[in-house]
Amino acid sequence: MFDGSDQSKSKVDTECGIKLLTRILSKKRPTLVNLSPEIFPIDSPKPGEIFEISGDSGSGKTTNLMELIARTVIPLEFGGKGASVIVIDTNSNFHVSLLLPVIIEKHVIYNRTSSCQSTDTEVLVDATSNVSAIVLDAMKKIVFFKCYSSTEYELTLLYCSNYLLTNTNVSLIVVDSIATFYWSDFSEQQLIRMDTYLRRRVQELRKLTDEFKVVIAYTRPMEFGSNSTAMSYQQANYKIQLKPAKANDEWREARNYYSNQQISRRFSINDFGIKWMSSIHQ
Repeated sequence: MFDGSDQSKSKVDTECGIKLLTRILSKKRPTLVNLSPEIFPIDSPKPGEIFEISGDSGSGKTTNLMELIARTVIPLEFGGKGASVIVIDTNSNFHVSLLLPVIIEKHVIYNRTSSCQSTDTEVLVDATSNVSAIVLDAMKKIVFFKCYSSTEYELTLLYCSNYLLTNTNVSLIVVDSIATFYWSDFSEQQLIRMDTYLRRRVQELRKLTDEFKVVIAYTRPMEFGSNSTAMSYQQANYKIQLKPAKANDEWREARNYYSNQQISRRFSINDFGIKWMSSIHQ
């Protein structure tokens, strides 16, 4: 017969075993360093980091996420990471029809044909003959959740914890957007500041990054919160603010704030996703 102390010790041993297993499995995850060198500092983002993408409607938040997802799931030989992604869509903005052109035209076909030095038509045809198989394999690396309420969102995060325990190929979790359920969560009798709500939501994500060493990206509208670029451990490691294009100008601006530094770069959006301007400003 076990007494209370035996049961308590057994529970502690079990928890320690789970943490040890999680730490070992986390080391097997593909790295996402240099995932987007156009806007991130060298060797970033690192395992366990969080970055925020904020901007007004039409500034390119979801399109930037599409680019990051594409670079994560395509194979290493095409400039990707060959890793899996969990996408949590709370805005109904995620559409495969928008992601496929980014994967196919911009990354897979471009990398295959540009690496081929021959102008022989048969060689070029062969270079693109396996595109369907490559794209299908990339799409299989995307685990997609659509949430219509705060309860569904929180249950999805719980499921992610269990899923990450047995799936070591997942390196990125995307949340678009983290602020969607703010108004449905609180009423006039139960008000909470937007900054407080945002901090709580990011703390939920931080638990996943601390335990499983995945990278998490989330979006929020520019008008949600104070837009402070000050960093804290509970919040994002990088805060990317997007500025929409001005009249008669196709170029938008992205500013990444991190560790009291910033990177600023201009970009445009076309049918195949993001096109970054070659110059960079720090």
